[in-house]
Amino acid sequence: MYLVRGREYLAQYPNFTLVGREHDLERISSILIRKSSNSLLLTGPAGVGVSMLTLGLQAAKNNPDTPFDLIVKKLFWLNCDALFSSGDSTKINNEFQSILKKLMQTPESVLIITDTANFLEAAHNTGNAHFINALNNADKSNNFQVILEVRDDKLSSVLKASTNMPELYTLYDVKKPTGDNLNSIVTTVAKELSAYHKIEVDKDAIDEAIHLTCKYRDSLGLGGVQPQRAISLLDRALASYRQLTHKQHPKIAELMGKIEKSSCETEQYDLRQQLEQWQ
Repeated sequence: MYLVRGREYLAQYPNFTLVGREHDLERISSILIRKSSNSLLLTGPAGVGVSMLTLGLQAAKNNPDTPFDLIVKKLFWLNCDALFSSGDSTKINNEFQSILKKLMQTPESVLIITDTANFLEAAHNTGNAHFINALNNADKSNNFQVILEVRDDKLSSVLKASTNMPELYTLYDVKKPTGDNLNSIVTTVAKELSAYHKIEVDKDAIDEAIHLTCKYRDSLGLGGVQPQRAISLLDRALASYRQLTHKQHPKIAELMGKIEKSSCETEQYDLRQQLEQWQ
């Protein structure tokens, strides 16, 4: 499957919630409903959350307050791995042409490519360097739109790939979230981390993670930018805590704790019998 429908793509992220990006989502939505230059080149540094915004577009379609002009958009994610997996230049070209044909025949369709630099490299390596021009020519017909995601350090190479880029695409630079927006994002993801590690994360830990990753930008070995830096630090801290506390099986620790608290010899005996079964 080379094209993944939006609802199926979003289903891969069952707990997805876009927070702290309402302004960005509104700006991107307004670009998509323009008459001209209504395709998007989304760029930003690693970890800033570019891909989360396109997911947010799909999620917004389930919101009753979302404008009808956005709800009618049919979002498709390109499965680049599947497209280029054969390495057969002719087969890849034929499949890509079929993809473009399907998009042009589907009203209000929007193609999303999550890593444009890799897409261009794969196309070039399989003898299909013309893909970007074919994509832009189809886009120029106004039968469908395109959202290209690209890291900012790869932006110049993507812009050089075709002279039509500035004409067809509106460049949108996704900035690092700050203040309340950053806190909202990290707090939301912290709930997922807490569920995964089975460790409660309180507000002070979230605030400290944000403070440290903003203050010590290059000395923590985290890479990327906010919000990913704070999220990564929390994940590391929770993993380290688990290593420290889970040297014994949780059930063994629970039974030993009950034995220490119990003053009843019969109960202690029963608990020790259970403990032997776990050791």
